Amino acid sequence: MRALFCLFAMLLAAGTPEARAEAPSLTFVGEYRLPTGLMVDGVEIGGLSAVDYDPVSGEYFALSDDRVEFGPARFYRLAIDLSAEGIRSVDIRERIEILNPDGEPYGEFGADPEGMRLADGVLVWAHERDENGRPYAGIMRLDGRQVRAFDLPDTYFPTEGGGIRTNLGFESLTLSADKRSVILANENAMEQDGPKASVDAASAARMIVFDLQSGEQIGEHVYMTETVADAPEQADQFNTNGLVELLALDDGTLLAMERSFSVGKGNVIRLFHVDMTGATDVSGMASLVEQSVVPVSKTPVLTLRPGDPVDRIDNVEAMTFGPVVDGKRTLLLVSDNNFNPRGQFTQFLLYTFD
Repeated sequence: MRALFCLFAMLLAAGTPEARAEAPSLTFVGEYRLPTGLMVDGVEIGGLSAVDYDPVSGEYFALSDDRVEFGPARFYRLAIDLSAEGIRSVDIRERIEILNPDGEPYGEFGADPEGMRLADGVLVWAHERDENGRPYAGIMRLDGRQVRAFDLPDTYFPTEGGGIRTNLGFESLTLSADKRSVILANENAMEQDGPKASVDAASAARMIVFDLQSGEQIGEHVYMTETVADAPEQADQFNTNGLVELLALDDGTLLAMERSFSVGKGNVIRLFHVDMTGATDVSGMASLVEQSVVPVSKTPVLTLRPGDPVDRIDNVEAMTFGPVVDGKRTLLLVSDNNFNPRGQFTQFLLYTFD
């Protein structure tokens, strides 16, 4: 316990750099829902954990986090009709199967897709764990065939007392505004870096940066999550909070999404403006414990709770910019329904972005 206390005391003492740009302002426009159980070509659509907009075609690419339980590893091409009044429709145009590096279909539990972005005719993507619990990040073509993988540091691979935690590994992925680098982030701290988020504790999630062309690691920083937003109804019931998505802004800063859930209280989604300027590069640090580290800076932007802005906030964990509507850029948030027919659905929330 003393080592963990030292870590977070040092993080607090080190402080965070000042954000270099004003935090963005978001205005809610409308909501659209797809029911759980909706079938497309004989396979259920759901588990949407990443979404990205192609301004050239006007299409959206959406990634399913199905662990090859309800269908093959896959992503979708979507057509979303939206306006200043809201979202009129969401149409699934095509389902594309993701093949493993050998060009074969992934077997059951062979992939857990979580992050994806479009880059010059290819998709940069990551999955949280294969059948051996190992994370993966790489590039695939639009037909689902792998191009190459990024070389992840050994610190990310599960060992006794180290590596990513189950269901708390790579969840966020974005490209820098100039499309030259890839930023990946864990949902929570790895085993060797400190505790996972709780009602009483934040969590030190690592953000790793790769050069897109060479695949070389060019940086790594610490993102401190918030604590769990609401205590569950009973102390021993499930609760969590973590970093679930990143989105690059034009000025080099980021928009970060944290998703908190507690039994009996539901989901709370929090967006933050993030600046990596001045943050410590922790590349090569085997552990963050007892290290003096300056994390990235965070400024609150938006909090979504049940009833604000809509009656239900589902498991939102994907976001992308959309087209410009009436002179304003749009931001689309999408939920992962967990393939759960009991009260969950695929939710699209539309905002304008200033």
